[in-house]
Amino acid sequence: MGDKNKWSHSDYDLAYQKRSKGFYKAEQGEFHISKRFRMHALRKYLLGHVPKNERVLDVGCGSAMYFHELLADTLSPSNIVGIDFSRAALNLAKTNISKEDQFITLSQADARVLPFDDNTFQVILAFEVLEHIWEDDQVVKEFYRVLKPGGYLVASMPSSKHFPLGPIWLEFLIEGKIALDEKVGHVRRYDKNMLLNLFRMSGFNVKNILPYFHFVAAYIKFLNDNILLKSNVRHNWLYQKLFFPLALGFCQLETALFSGIYYSYGILALVRKDE
Repeated sequence: MGDKNKWSHSDYDLAYQKRSKGFYKAEQGEFHISKRFRMHALRKYLLGHVPKNERVLDVGCGSAMYFHELLADTLSPSNIVGIDFSRAALNLAKTNISKEDQFITLSQADARVLPFDDNTFQVILAFEVLEHIWEDDQVVKEFYRVLKPGGYLVASMPSSKHFPLGPIWLEFLIEGKIALDEKVGHVRRYDKNMLLNLFRMSGFNVKNILPYFHFVAAYIKFLNDNILLKSNVRHNWLYQKLFFPLALGFCQLETALFSGIYYSYGILALVRKDE
């Protein structure tokens, strides 16, 4: 597809469709560990402090997998905006929004040049977005611009550091790091210092940089999200009532115990635009 700096919308649609076979359907369900962890962190650190009349922007909204949880946290549909660069992603998102939630705004947009006025949103979500964009510094500056003073950005991204013999490390051995990242559309992975520099250069106050899923939890996440959710096991009562709650609980516990160790599957960042 050539230089990613010159990708068209159709290029991104093709890349999205290649990555999404089975993946986005799995993420829509309530039994996706990465999704549930991100929402747990979002509720813990943020959503309880967001008034119902404030606006939330989901950048790279994909299949709209987080909208149901945002609405469950008493946010009004008319105050939720989802954008994605891919038309294919937005078409899938539209099919996942219920008739009651049709006031949610979905639009095609480029995160590098957001089509919103300054100081528009109280919260921006950017889950697994920055690692797909060459000009991540430009994107973060745009996030800062459209956030209200006192607003928060919550972002997640893949970690560049992993425990030896973890699932990502083994995938690197099998496929090669460059090949694996190209397969999923990554142009980089992040470590703590990269993120501190990225956010502070744009003016953000960094509240928390949280590594998650270190070793055993990374294997559990890989088994659940990449294998079990793509099979019929997810419909099994024992899976839903026993395996998944225990697996999610263990992942949360391991993350809490090793929160200061930056060898992990992913990183969650919470940053604030000070008033």
